Amino acid sequence: ERAVSKGKADVVIICSPNNPTGGVMAPEDVERILRATDALVIVDEAYQPFSETTCLPLLKQYENLIVLRTFSKAFSLAGLRIGYLMARPEVASEIAKAKLPYNLNFFSEEAAIKTLEHWPIVRAHVEVLKAERAVVYERLKRMDGVKVTPSQANFLLFETPFDPGRIFLRLVDQGVLVRDVSKYPMLSRALRVSIGTEEENRRFLKGLESTLRELRTNPVERET
Repeated sequence: ERAVSKGKADVVIICSPNNPTGGVMAPEDVERILRATDALVIVDEAYQPFSETTCLPLLKQYENLIVLRTFSKAFSLAGLRIGYLMARPEVASEIAKAKLPYNLNFFSEEAAIKTLEHWPIVRAHVEVLKAERAVVYERLKRMDGVKVTPSQANFLLFETPFDPGRIFLRLVDQGVLVRDVSKYPMLSRALRVSIGTEEENRRFLKGLESTLRELRTNPVERET
């Protein structure tokens, strides 16, 4: 809030839920930013279907707010590159003036429409994933030395006492793929795991437990 009020930014971008932490910014905090600046405030809600939080109600009051959504996450249509924004009519009309003609192909348009017609199925899938996320989160919390961050996205960020690159490779050897995010600022021990099916999640948890156990008991492999 202080930064935007003192700065001269034309655009403020907020990712909520955030990647790679899965954390959200409370709508009341976003509202404080909206009040503190005349800049466009863009809230990227790509992972919002996995969350209970949204800034959409703020559109009724603030004309400098834009909310972004995508079909890439909950709808599993990343390859079609479909996204959309929600804003006050006067803002949306100005943005439309800069939009390239035919910027979205017919197939992608039809796929998006058909997917929306089956929203109850998508919603049910999202609820299953959220339940699995809770299970994986609790299991990670109970693992010795593992610190897991609460998430409102379709992934979990976790840290261990060991080299993330080594854990990544050990999991790959067991057929499990996670993302090494240790190059991100302040995340030197962190990895990110996407929530999958029950079987995939159990395989990940089993693989991580065995990897951590081996790193603890093998002095040669242990991080110094």
